[in-house]
Amino acid sequence: MDTKALIEQQIQEMDRHKWIESEKAGCDLGQKAMLDWAENFMNEPFTKERSSQESPAKKRIPQAK
Repeated sequence: MDTKALIEQQIQEMDRHKWIESEKAGCDLGQKAMLDWAENFMNEPFTKERSSQESPAKKRIPQAK
């Protein structure tokens, strides 16, 4: 994956994380959610396999019992 594609994918992941976390909070978390993604997920290795799996943000959603 080239650098431009990697950056575009990371931006999509950040936006998805922001949306999910904002929905859980009931308000737009904006930059706070973006920084949360950067702190918690930015250094995870990004591979083609990961891009086809679920978003890192989904890891934080509690599973229904």
